[in-house]
Amino acid sequence: MKNRMAGCLAALVILLSALPGTGLANGWGLSGPILDYVMPKDKYDDYYAIDEYYKRDSDVTAAVMESRYHSVLIVMKKTDGEWKVIAESTTAVWQPGDGKTSTVTCDAEGRIILGDSKNEGEFVFATFPATAELEAYRLGEIDAEYGDGNVLWNTLGYLSLNKFNVRLAPETEADAKRMADWNAYFSDWGNLESIPGDYSLKGDKSKQAVYSAPSKKAWRAAKGKASVDLNGGANAYCTSDGFDLIEYEVSFRTHRFGWIKTGHLGDLHTAEWDDKKVKVITNTILTDDPLVGQYAQFDLSAGTEVTVKTGFAPYWVYCAWTNQKGQNVWGFVSAKALELPEEEIASDVMEALTGTWAGGRGDLYDAFRLDEDGTGAIYFFDAESKAAEKFLTVLGEENPPRVIPKKLVTAYMPIQWRVVEGRSEGSYVLIIESSEYTPRYSIDSIDPGNELTLTNGEAGWSYIGMEPLSEEFLAGLPEKE
Repeated sequence: MKNRMAGCLAALVILLSALPGTGLANGWGLSGPILDYVMPKDKYDDYYAIDEYYKRDSDVTAAVMESRYHSVLIVMKKTDGEWKVIAESTTAVWQPGDGKTSTVTCDAEGRIILGDSKNEGEFVFATFPATAELEAYRLGEIDAEYGDGNVLWNTLGYLSLNKFNVRLAPETEADAKRMADWNAYFSDWGNLESIPGDYSLKGDKSKQAVYSAPSKKAWRAAKGKASVDLNGGANAYCTSDGFDLIEYEVSFRTHRFGWIKTGHLGDLHTAEWDDKKVKVITNTILTDDPLVGQYAQFDLSAGTEVTVKTGFAPYWVYCAWTNQKGQNVWGFVSAKALELPEEEIASDVMEALTGTWAGGRGDLYDAFRLDEDGTGAIYFFDAESKAAEKFLTVLGEENPPRVIPKKLVTAYMPIQWRVVEGRSEGSYVLIIESSEYTPRYSIDSIDPGNELTLTNGEAGWSYIGMEPLSEEFLAGLPEKE
């Protein structure tokens, strides 16, 4: 009888352990929907949970999974009674060898909170049916929430959890500003972006040699044997000098950017390169895998010179470098580790822009002043003021006013500014540098002292020349915090 009971209990334990969400021990150390998600996937066979948030009455669950060499974050959300993965990221969590591990929990509002075992940082993500977005950020000297004007938000914007990179997250205002400036630098001509489409060659088992740069003489990863079977698919980016840039999966833990000979993927757009030389300002790495493993193919010491090719927002700059063997290597370098390039100042255009300008409600700035010595100020109006709204509205009408009513101006922010040559002949870019970041605006048209039109991507802003505000009034105006 005892033996029969023991057998029945053993069978019951086996049965219950096979059921999802029971909370009993399993190879992954998981409970709830994430267990159901990883069970059929071979890629998670070597992983186990080092931290998990799961409550039966919560519609959000998350886990940090780790293997010997790799960590990954999985976040799921229940919508209309169905659990769906809204984030599955390797870059959002610390990796084995980083000296700390990531932690995860969730608050009463369903926000995901990422921390670490040393309590050195905290990142809060609001969850939505299909994604999670960065909402608050604490790391190093930065403690910010979205919308508070911190320079961080000019660096990362409203960043999704799938694109968040904890290793490259800025820890200082200076790092955040440098990253913001790099992203602004490429904003008027674009970053590397994958081209939508199916670039797998079904049935084609041939392997294509993969080079780090568009040349057969360029360095190759995998001890000089990097290649790709396009039958497995790839993401395509651009073409240059008879080669196509692709990103493909080497393994679950590793992806690679590299160049293959043109002729396999159809017509891709021809890349435009910046080709300015800059120096590394702090020891860093060059990688061909910015999206997943971030493996250091080469170490770059401070003072190393690289050639900027293009951007890969928000964390990376795509660069060319010559290794110790004289081979050409293209790869990704952290934006916060690079100095900004020098640019040619267009003094004659700066002279034409000198003055005070005001624009319509909803424009980039309510008003700003550009002095001939490259200094100036942004003027802020009361966002709730009906008088300010009326004033800015009539600026778009015929014969607009030329004097800014002093009662409208509530604060100012000092700036430095300059105009540089654009990427196409005869084009110019206005750069306005403040304590927050350094945005760039293409100058669409100038009528000195009368009208000015600026653009950034698809957005455009028009301004009318104004009489300068008196020095006496400006002396009593508070500086915006």
